Amino acid sequence: MSVNRVRLGFLSLTGVSDTGDDRAYLEWHAMDHMPEQYSLPGMLNGQRWRSTAACRRERAAEHDDLAPVENAVCYLLGDPPVPTLEDFMALGQTLADLGRYPEVIPSRFLGAFEVLEARAARRVLVSDEVVPWRPNRGIYLIVERITDRAGATGFLRDVHCQGIPDLLDVPGVAGAWWFGTTPRYRHPTFTKGNFRTTICYLDDEPAVVAAPGGRGPLGRQRARAVAGRAVRVGHPMELATIPGRTGGLTWSSVCGFPTSVPWPVASSSASSALLPRRLVSARCGRSTTW
Repeated sequence: MSVNRVRLGFLSLTGVSDTGDDRAYLEWHAMDHMPEQYSLPGMLNGQRWRSTAACRRERAAEHDDLAPVENAVCYLLGDPPVPTLEDFMALGQTLADLGRYPEVIPSRFLGAFEVLEARAARRVLVSDEVVPWRPNRGIYLIVERITDRAGATGFLRDVHCQGIPDLLDVPGVAGAWWFGTTPRYRHPTFTKGNFRTTICYLDDEPAVVAAPGGRGPLGRQRARAVAGRAVRVGHPMELATIPGRTGGLTWSSVCGFPTSVPWPVASSSASSALLPRRLVSARCGRSTTW
């Protein structure tokens, strides 16, 4: 029987450098900052994605405070969750004090969330708990704020019974992990509010998976409103190449070891983006390749 070792997900959404050129920042993050996080015993996985023109065209909606988002990072932390999170936040400050934080990119959304559900699409064969370790071409990220306490129970039931299964039926979606705000994981820098975040791991071109009008249950769900939630982010995130690097290899830091995975150029399926009527914002980005 599989056991999920992940206790929480730490999500950071940021804008771009003041200069508009993120190459130095992305290289620092991949080669210095992210690997250092594995000095923490509870750090299990870290991945980064970055926005692209193709993804931006498929943003389902947009909200002013998240309009500048171009980068996304997700870390998965295990036991013990609270001490690991505290050590994680402290490590960031320590690295800054040592001068190993050369540039600060404006933060647009930050938080640590408990794992509510982890599911793999039936076709991919791997267990639910290992989906983030399976090579991906990007993600579809959904961030929702609970706005109606009275309707929250129905919303949670709807996502569990229908929303997640619908996501998994979409061609190109390999799995979906669902996270939620909890009082156990707090920090003064975290974005205030009661959020639910969904990360869909994709093995097809994310901009294609997200395209409106495609086949699959999500296309039929686009006009369906769900009481008690406002979607602040709903975007595909693709593999990207940093100018000046060669090879087209995806780099992600997994269990302390960087992994490189070559991907084919062509995609083979079309599917649709999610999206209920009450969309407030959307974003897209791409994971970093070298």
